[in-house]
Amino acid sequence: MEMLQEEVTLSIYRAAQPGLLPGLGVDEDVLQVTVDRGAKIQSLKARLFELYGLPPPMQVLRRDLEGEALSDEELVACNDDGDVLYLGSPLDGNTAATGGGALDGLLRGAMADITEAVNGVFVQAQEQQKELDSTEWELNILMPAKAHRPESRCRLTVVATARVAELLEMALLELNAEEDKDGLVLEFAGQKLPAVMPLHAFNLSNGDTLLVQSAS
Repeated sequence: MEMLQEEVTLSIYRAAQPGLLPGLGVDEDVLQVTVDRGAKIQSLKARLFELYGLPPPMQVLRRDLEGEALSDEELVACNDDGDVLYLGSPLDGNTAATGGGALDGLLRGAMADITEAVNGVFVQAQEQQKELDSTEWELNILMPAKAHRPESRCRLTVVATARVAELLEMALLELNAEEDKDGLVLEFAGQKLPAVMPLHAFNLSNGDTLLVQSAS
């Protein structure tokens, strides 16, 4: 009884594991954990959770890489410091050995749902992009009078995905004001528009008027 209550330090080898999403997996590692010699596997899992934040349902422990998964009620049965156990997860594909088929199916179902949702968002984004690529606006550009030139204006047709900088360049060319391009910005509804942003980011619509203003 005294020997079973003595502590032993185990080396838990964890192979590289995939995550539910790309980039969320873990690298190969060796985890050190101390438990009583007479502890059960469930106690070891609780200790791993306490030290490394690994949820017990995601832990699959084996005595060798290809062996059967150890049940929570089994004894750790390691007597010497440095003894090795192997840590996997329900996602490592070895469902026959884990005994956790239900959990594995649940996790894989969740991953399939996430993948389907991501694909749906991606398809929707592609459709929106196509719609924007085919959307054209006729916009009025007004350049207020300056000391050396009168007020001028023009009307330009642009696609919704054009950048602000591209519209400004087109406007200055049309207004014969290219020599004044340094320090000029486009303004809409009192807001100076960042040059790198696409036009559709500013709730523009056909027939709107933008001002050519000094950035200062």
